Amino acid sequence: CALPPPPLDPCVPLGDLMVELLTTSDDNTAELLVKEIGLERSGSGTTAAGLAVVAETLVAWGVPTAGLELVDGSGLADSNRITCATLLAVLEYRNGDNWCDVHPVLRKLING
Repeated sequence: CALPPPPLDPCVPLGDLMVELLTTSDDNTAELLVKEIGLERSGSGTTAAGLAVVAETLVAWGVPTAGLELVDGSGLADSNRITCATLLAVLEYRNGDNWCDVHPVLRKLING
């Protein structure tokens, strides 16, 4: 029986969490974030549940997922695979013409 992941600190805005996670390459927080996504969307706080939500989201965005293999939330597993086409499509994804409103976290990372 899998225990749910410990909750992320609700006082930390997601944008700040993402900046810290990516700036320091915080693999533990990345793994917990994937589990939290699974818990929020499916009621199951597991890596598999979170990665399923990530994959579903990419498909909904129209991102090509051929060759994509997600094994863990941290990206440390040797069997994780992402193609250049998938990565580029994620970076280019936007909803209509207002890219900054859709990706304020990414904008904050790029602009510093």
